[in-house]
Amino acid sequence: MAIVIVARMDLPARQEMDITTRKLFPAAGPRGWYVLLLGGPSGIGKTTAAARVAQRLRAPWSMVDDLRLALVRSGVPVPDADAVGTFDAPGGLVALGEAMTPAIEVVIENHVDQRIPVVIEGDGILPSLFDRPLVRARATGARVRAVFLTEPDESVLLANFRARDGDPRLATWQDSAIPAHVHKNYLYGEWLTQEARHRGLPAVPARPWDSLPERIIAAANDAGPV
Repeated sequence: MAIVIVARMDLPARQEMDITTRKLFPAAGPRGWYVLLLGGPSGIGKTTAAARVAQRLRAPWSMVDDLRLALVRSGVPVPDADAVGTFDAPGGLVALGEAMTPAIEVVIENHVDQRIPVVIEGDGILPSLFDRPLVRARATGARVRAVFLTEPDESVLLANFRARDGDPRLATWQDSAIPAHVHKNYLYGEWLTQEARHRGLPAVPARPWDSLPERIIAAANDAGPV
C-alpha cells in the first residue's frame, strides 16, 4: 500500500515558486495573471492570435474546442450550435458556451492553483464566466484576465471562414449556407462584446492584424481586477 504525504507549502516556498514561474513564463505579466482567456466569434482569428500571443509570452495555449471534442467523445451531451439558426436560441452558441463553462472553469482553477500560466481561446468563452464564484475567487488580484476580439465588418468574417484550411464544414455545406452561418456568428460577436463591456472586460479590434498580439497583451495587463 502506497502512503502519500501532502505537505502544505509555506509562504516562503510559495513566493519562491512565484518568482521561478515568472522567470520561466513571462506570461505572468507585471500584475501576475496566470490565465488569459481570448474570446470572440468564429472566424475572427482567435486561434492564430492565441498562438502568436503564447509564443511572445513563452506560455502554453489551448483551445476550448479540444474540451468540447473530449466531452463529445466521452458521451456528454453538448449542443450542436451549427444546427441552430440563431446564436441565442436553445442549443445555439450561447447555450454551447454555457455547456462548456464548467470545463473551462476547471482549467482556470487548475492553472491558477498550480501557478502555471496558459492562454485559452474559444468561441465558448462567455463573459458570464466571471459571474461564477469559483472563477471570481481566482480572478482576485487579477490572476485571470479575459480579452474579447471584435470585428465590425461581417464581410471580413465571411472571407476568413471561406479561407479556412481543414474545416470539414466547407466540404459538406452548400455554399449558400455559409453566409447565414457567418451572419449568426457576427451577431454572436456583437453580443459577446456588449456582455464583455458590461462586465468591464476589454474588447479589442481584431484589425490591424499585425499588431494584434501586442494589443491583446497590453489589454490584458492594463485591465483591472474583475
